[in-house]
Amino acid sequence: MKKEKLHICHAEKEGKFVIMNASHAFTRNWFFDPDCTIDFLMKLTEKAINEGFSALRTTFEMTWSLENLSGSERIFEYGSKLNERLFPDYPCSILCQFNRWKFDQGLIK
Repeated sequence: MKKEKLHICHAEKEGKFVIMNASHAFTRNWFFDPDCTIDFLMKLTEKAINEGFSALRTTFEMTWSLENLSGSERIFEYGSKLNERLFPDYPCSILCQFNRWKFDQGLIK
């Protein structure tokens, strides 16, 4: 059986691939609140499951957190709360990308 190639444009049309900017995914009115972001991810995961997907898989480029937005200092809290509130009960995986030339090495570790 021949495998069908899934092109990004088709995946986008079918709702299988979504691109969001940081203002939509992480902030409301340019204010970062870890709890609001996690609630948003919970809803997205539930939506994916209800649409027949086995999980929500995400990747985030984190440079937005260096822009001195209100609440961006809560990035460590966000990471901790993901482990407490999201990952134990929701089939969601997240890959956060930190530019090693812009972020403190301690943060990346």
